[in-house]
Amino acid sequence: MKANRAGLTSLARHLLTLVQEGVTNGMHVHLTAGQEIESEIDLILERMAD
Repeated sequence: MKANRAGLTSLARHLLTLVQEGVTNGMHVHLTAGQEIESEIDLILERMAD
C-alpha cells in the first residue's frame, strides 16, 4: 500500500479516534475503495480488546 502526506495524515487521525477513551471495542472505521482510499478493496480499522 502507498500513501501520500494527506492520506497518511487521514489514516493517523482515524487511528487516533479509535484509541480515545470512551471508544468501545468493536468500534470501527470503513475506508471505501475508490473514495477514501485509492485501492481495489475497502479497508476496515477496528478497535480490539486491550
